[in-house]
Amino acid sequence: MPERFIATALTAVFIGVLVISGVAYRYTRGAAEEMAGAQMVQALELLDRDVSGRVRDIARRTVLVSQEEVLQLALENSYLGRSARVSAQRRLDAFVQVGGFSHLLLADRAGMVVLSTLPLDGDRMNISGRDTFRSAMQGVSTLELVEKSRLTGGAVLVTAEPVRGSDGEVAGIVAAITAMDVFARDILDSVHLGAAGGAYILSGTGRLLARPAWAGPEDFSPDARLLEMLRAFDGAVPGANLTPQAVQRAERQRLITFRRNAATDWFLVVEADEGDILAPARRLAAASGGISLVTLACVALALGALQRAMARLRRSEDRFSSLFRLSPDSVLLVAPES
Repeated sequence: MPERFIATALTAVFIGVLVISGVAYRYTRGAAEEMAGAQMVQALELLDRDVSGRVRDIARRTVLVSQEEVLQLALENSYLGRSARVSAQRRLDAFVQVGGFSHLLLADRAGMVVLSTLPLDGDRMNISGRDTFRSAMQGVSTLELVEKSRLTGGAVLVTAEPVRGSDGEVAGIVAAITAMDVFARDILDSVHLGAAGGAYILSGTGRLLARPAWAGPEDFSPDARLLEMLRAFDGAVPGANLTPQAVQRAERQRLITFRRNAATDWFLVVEADEGDILAPARRLAAASGGISLVTLACVALALGALQRAMARLRRSEDRFSSLFRLSPDSVLLVAPES
């Protein structure tokens, strides 16, 4: 009977350990997923704000460049204009060094590049066929994404502003070219989610524009599944964000959330490894299970000791009973008076 009781007790404790560990893991996993989702959405909102703010800042700085009087003079086809180009070139170089641009160029109303901060080949000297030039010549501030620039070979952001002469007419344009990896470097490098989670930027067509400097060459490359998600999202209102979704990418389970930036129409993506996100839940469940197993072992030891003590007591009672029953002499038991 005692042995059966002990076995039942140990079984009950063991089942309790399993139940407690399972409940703790499920609760902790749910809490970790909820916290990770909130963290990813918060990172996405900050990224959206930073991208929009940086685009506006680049546009403002391009306007400041276009208002330089020496650039207006440099567009004049005269001795004074040709003399002013040396000073204008120095101003453009200075803006590139301190203004965050990768490249600046000045073009006249015919589209001929008058000044550039980078050497240009002959076939690149006329930009009259480009939409940015035509829009700027109409007095409209222009922002354009070039997914593969002939100058840099990578994705660039181009902002163009009209340059007006002394008569107020548009005499040419200033085009500011910013490489996307330069544009997004500080923004993306600051986003870390676990060991391998981060943020990156895709064009409206799903082309990778920028990723963190710390990422490997194959990290955050869009695949067919992600592009399918983007296409499904394509008709949504710009700025509307999705809750994190679990996606199998590169043989790993990943959590992805993204939104379309209203200022640029780019897709901003935050991605994290599900294993990294749920690691705290697994550690807590393992710790809870370990503690429960130790408790079970202590209970088993205590019950074992109790079983041995009860067995010794039974043997003592049996010996005393046998002695009392089998003794040939009379045995009198007297209780002392208190």
